[in-house]
Formats: sequence, C-alpha cells, structure tokens
Amino acid sequence: PDFVTSDKAFGKAFEIFKTGYLANEFTGLPVAEDLMTQFDVQAQKMLAGEQSPEEAAANAQKGWMAKF
Repeated sequence: PDFVTSDKAFGKAFEIFKTGYLANEFTGLPVAEDLMTQFDVQAQKMLAGEQSPEEAAANAQKGWMAKF
C-alpha cells in the first residue's frame, strides 16, 4: 500500500506484519461462530457507548461460560 512507503510507522508495522501469519483464534473451538458473534455484539455495544469495556468483557464472559 502507498501509505506504507510514505509513513515510517506504517512501514515498520507492515514489515512486522509480513513476518507473521493471520490466524482465526476461534477456529476449532466448540460453537466457534456463536462465541465470536457473542463477543462481537458486546464489543459493538461498547464502541457505541452503550456499556463500559468492563461490562462488555463481563457480558461476553457470561455468555461464553454458558457454552463450556
């Protein structure tokens, strides 16, 4: 991307990114898609200002614990 050559911080970040690999940490977990959706819903509520980060984490954890 163009900004990688025009911004040193982005350039360094892109170099670090290229040394790794993308991973989906939900792959292989039981009911993985449901867990990811529960987390995303709570994160979106937090970003919308409907709950604090602590509330989002607690609500996601509560939903996850019901699955395990």
